[in-house]
Amino acid sequence: MDLQLVVLNNFYDCSYNNYAKVHFGNIIDLKIQGYSTRYNYGVLPFNTSDYFATHFSVVEKNSQKMLMTYKTLSYSRCQQFNQTFPALALVMEEENQNQNHQKAIQSAITEAQKTKTELLYHGGFTIHPDYRRKKNKKITHLLFRIAQMCKVNYALETSSSCALVFITEGKKFHKYFTENNYQNLEFAGENLGPVTVHSIASEKSRPYISRCFIQSDEQVEKYWNERIVLAKMDR
Repeated sequence: MDLQLVVLNNFYDCSYNNYAKVHFGNIIDLKIQGYSTRYNYGVLPFNTSDYFATHFSVVEKNSQKMLMTYKTLSYSRCQQFNQTFPALALVMEEENQNQNHQKAIQSAITEAQKTKTELLYHGGFTIHPDYRRKKNKKITHLLFRIAQMCKVNYALETSSSCALVFITEGKKFHKYFTENNYQNLEFAGENLGPVTVHSIASEKSRPYISRCFIQSDEQVEKYWNERIVLAKMDR
């Protein structure tokens, strides 16, 4: 299968681009397909932040069928659009009023500001139902490897000091992160527990953080080198 990595950098800035419009629509469509196979009708795997996030997607070159997508948001871009950083928003929801979670994330924000580096949040990871683990383990594994490679390269490209992600409890996704320098977010030396994500059927998700970005998967680096970037251009 001939795959292509496509990076949509802030749809807000390139909504006039017809290809970007189609691509953004395909991202939303894949999220609905992917999450609807696991959750009941009404699950919302997207929100306002999708309009200004950086989306990383893998498509099949010939058919343009989208196999995988996820989004990344930086703290600075959230500030540009007057939006709360997603990791902080999650722990500030009414049922998630855990002060330790808020303090730990605020500490990461303060650290990034002091060192004049970027802070990232990754979310919305979705694989097309046709390529899930049980149906095609080889493709599933490749898509995870590409996603992890993108996380590292984007962190290095944006001079990021750390990245946060929330991983659903009971799923096996956490191993792909712990194997790539992600650790349970801590406060005062103790691992922080899961929070409730209401838009995703009130799932319990646990916060993880990475402060080490080392690219070691050279076999998938070609997808980054050959990526298509959709971003703001002069009209």
